[in-house]
Amino acid sequence: MNYPPDSSCDWLITVPESNVVRLSFDRFDLEWSSECSSDYVEVHDGSSRYSRSEGRFCGSSLPADIFSTGRYMYVRFRSDSWYSNFEGFKATFTAEEKTSKWKMLTVIINRLCISIVSLTIQKFARAIICRSEFLNGNKTGGSQFRSVIVFITILLIVISSPRAYL
Repeated sequence: MNYPPDSSCDWLITVPESNVVRLSFDRFDLEWSSECSSDYVEVHDGSSRYSRSEGRFCGSSLPADIFSTGRYMYVRFRSDSWYSNFEGFKATFTAEEKTSKWKMLTVIINRLCISIVSLTIQKFARAIICRSEFLNGNKTGGSQFRSVIVFITILLIVISSPRAYL
């Protein structure tokens, strides 16, 4: 079944206070136009059409899932006055726990920071090992530093495991 011309539909999606909205498109078939000016779905992160736009979509490409930053998402559908032979769209929304998204972001940031610290320590240790070998004139002085670096690296890997943050 095709959608009618001159359609104008607005939806305000509201989820519980501690959640965000996840909008998933299951089917998408609208008239394509440059800048999606004819028929389109526009998604806003907030409670009105004046909220920040997450995108205006048209054509037949299925948009990726869209997440709000708060409990509201505003969705607009518009079609022009020309009759079209397109089926429209089907979308579903779910309430996602806000903290789960932020916990995952925290894990990623923490792992990134620990990786940077680990690489910095390894580079610093290599500089110490090279200096020690140069000053001693042999390679025995560096072996102690190498074992310390291996221990620090293992410690950082254990600390960066997701269980430590969740």
